Amino acid sequence: MSQRVLKGRNKFGQYQLTLEDDIIVAAFRGVLNDTLAQKYADDMAALAEDLKSAPWAYVCLAESFDATTQTSQQILIDVYRQCQIRNCKLSVYCMRSALGKAQIRQMMQLAGIERDFDKVLFDDADTAKRFAREYLDTLE
Repeated sequence: MSQRVLKGRNKFGQYQLTLEDDIIVAAFRGVLNDTLAQKYADDMAALAEDLKSAPWAYVCLAESFDATTQTSQQILIDVYRQCQIRNCKLSVYCMRSALGKAQIRQMMQLAGIERDFDKVLFDDADTAKRFAREYLDTLE
């Protein structure tokens, strides 16, 4: 399995992006403020570029994620749109924060993603990754 890891961190929160073949796994902790959200957007673009337009999936592991700021939400909506343009076929989530879930639902809707969030929300990372892998396998 080929992997590439990109990270961002400040005093409010942190993330780690791992490219695992054709799945980008994002792990979040804390609050994603504007500065961190912009670095995340740049890193997501770099990893999506590595995939060379092949179909891919996004797995968001945010069990320790709290929330985003209002400005960072707009950055993330743009990331969602760019991911769709760059051939992301599925986004799945593993998170506990009620506020975080509500924010993700709203951002998906504003980005034009028409998927029932509850159907791509999982209790653990392994199940979320397995669902993404099985979905991508159906596209081959």
